[in-house]
Amino acid sequence: MKLGDIPSGAFIQQSSAPESVRKVTRTVTKKVTIGSTSGDEALSSAQKESQKLADKKQIETKRQEHEARSEQRAEKVKSAILDEASAMRHLKYEVIEEAELVQVSVVNNSDGAIIRKFPPDKVVNIAVKIREKKRRTRKTLDLKA
Repeated sequence: MKLGDIPSGAFIQQSSAPESVRKVTRTVTKKVTIGSTSGDEALSSAQKESQKLADKKQIETKRQEHEARSEQRAEKVKSAILDEASAMRHLKYEVIEEAELVQVSVVNNSDGAIIRKFPPDKVVNIAVKIREKKRRTRKTLDLKA
């Protein structure tokens, strides 16, 4: 074994064995403190705590900024969808005096087709029939009085 083959921080164990049998060992040192901390260590732990708090604040700030950007993007998408939808359709209002109702129709801009009515025609027809029946009964009752 050559001197260049020995890693740094290692030492050769001296023994009476021939060189081929000698072992190369690496030493690792570790500091272990038991009991009270010294002033330097207490200062470094205080610095670590303040760094943790600063990191937490920074993470919270980034999260809030991300939420704000997400809300802005959502508002842009929402307004774009509403603009697109309003460009494709419009509402038409119609007053039906016989039924004493207002009927709203959703109309497609491209071909003028009615997509939906609120209330539907069936409901309007029923309301008209009910009103006519009420008028007839009032007239017959008034004649007898």
